[in-house]
Amino acid sequence: MPARKSDTDVAIIGAGAAGIAAARRLRQLGVDYSLLEARDRVGGRAHTIEITPGVFQDLGAQFLHSGSQNPLVPLAREQGFTVPGITPDWSRRLAPTPLDETGIKKRQAAIESAFIAVD
Repeated sequence: MPARKSDTDVAIIGAGAAGIAAARRLRQLGVDYSLLEARDRVGGRAHTIEITPGVFQDLGAQFLHSGSQNPLVPLAREQGFTVPGITPDWSRRLAPTPLDETGIKKRQAAIESAFIAVD
């Protein structure tokens, strides 16, 4: 198929979280864009289906991390969703019991060691 001239300034490939965010920002800036998605829906990994009337199942992204800084939180709230506005203390929550400062440092050293080994 021969190439056709387009009046679109920007083509965004993929209507997942990043593509939708890019489209929203370009719209704010007044830039003409086209958002292209191969699937028959938008949302990327974030996809919920109704498995029976009133019962829903998440098939991808199930929650928004770091509510106090995640740029998707305001969008979710605009759509009527309730989202906690806090950033969990992952350094303490990822252990069976909360870690003290020494435990946090030991775990961080082990993680760094693993990355060095992989490299």
